[in-house]
Amino acid sequence: MISGCSNHDSVRLSKQRIHLSNFKKAILGTGITTDISIIKTYANEDPCTANELNSNLYICKSYENNDTLYVFDVCGKVPYFAKKKVDATIVIDHEKIKSNIPQEIIIKVPETFSIPKNSKYVVSSLTSLEY
Repeated sequence: MISGCSNHDSVRLSKQRIHLSNFKKAILGTGITTDISIIKTYANEDPCTANELNSNLYICKSYENNDTLYVFDVCGKVPYFAKKKVDATIVIDHEKIKSNIPQEIIIKVPETFSIPKNSKYVVSSLTSLEY
């Protein structure tokens, strides 16, 4: 598959199984939301099944502490604001963070892509606060 969701580049993507136990669940601030900027979007909108939990991956930067966050949106659709630049504040709504975390998810990323061990992750959708 060829994709270029947010950076208009064509890259061959392949499915990768990700075990979330290899990473750290991010601890976000005490407010209702965490402001982030999306660095890169990797879409995987394939339908989920009992055996395959497909997930979009958003690589984000938290404005709160400058951490890189890997946001997994399991069985979701990529929102328009994650596909192109928009004049909006993008946030992780703390009420949308999933507490029931799957052990394994499937993402579509370049064949050479890997998430560094102990990286911080969140299982959630993203929200746009438009002006």
